Amino acid sequence: MTEQKRPIKHSLVWLKKDTAIFLFLMCIYAALFAPQVAEPSKFGYNLMDYQGNQQYRYENNDHQNTKTGMYGYRDVYGIFRHVNYIADRHGFRVVVDTNEPGTAPAHPANAVFNSAPIHVPPVRAPTHFAPAENIWYQGFGNEFGRRIGSESSVGIEKRSRRQRRKNRKGRRLVPKQPTRKHQQERFI
Repeated sequence: MTEQKRPIKHSLVWLKKDTAIFLFLMCIYAALFAPQVAEPSKFGYNLMDYQGNQQYRYENNDHQNTKTGMYGYRDVYGIFRHVNYIADRHGFRVVVDTNEPGTAPAHPANAVFNSAPIHVPPVRAPTHFAPAENIWYQGFGNEFGRRIGSESSVGIEKRSRRQRRKNRKGRRLVPKQPTRKHQQERFI
C-alpha cells in the first residue's frame, strides 16, 4: 500500500496567509510611524545695506527638535527690533526688545514685549513758502516748450527772445543777416 499524503487543512492555509499579511502591514506601519530623530542644524545671516541699515537672523535646531533663534533689524536712525524665540514641546515663546515709536511694554500670549519707544517730536507745517524757480525745457517732438514752476500757465508769448529763436528740436536758428535798412534804422 502506498502511503497517501494527507491534504493540508484549508483553515491552516488561510491562517498562514493572514499571518503573512498581518506581519507585512505591521512592518509598513512601523516604518511610517516610527519616531523620527531630528538632525541638529543651524543657519543665519547678517545683512547691511549701503546706508547702514542692518537685518539679521540666526536659528539652531537640536536633536530633540527644539528650535532656538533670534532675528531683528536696526536702521540708521537707531530704531531697532530684536526678537529671541524658542519653539519646543512646551510651545512657542518669544521675547521682543524694541524702541519703535508707538509700542508699549506688554505680555500677551507667551510673548514678552520690552519696549522703550523713542519720542519723535511732531513736525510742524511750514508757515511760509517760497515759489519754485521757473524752469524752461524745450518739449518733445512737435510740441513747444512747456513751463515748469509757480507760473506754469504762462503762454508762449511770454518766452524770452532767446527761447523764441529756437526751433522745435532745440537748436538755435541761424539769425538772419541784417540788411542795410535794418542797420540804418538801428543807428538813427
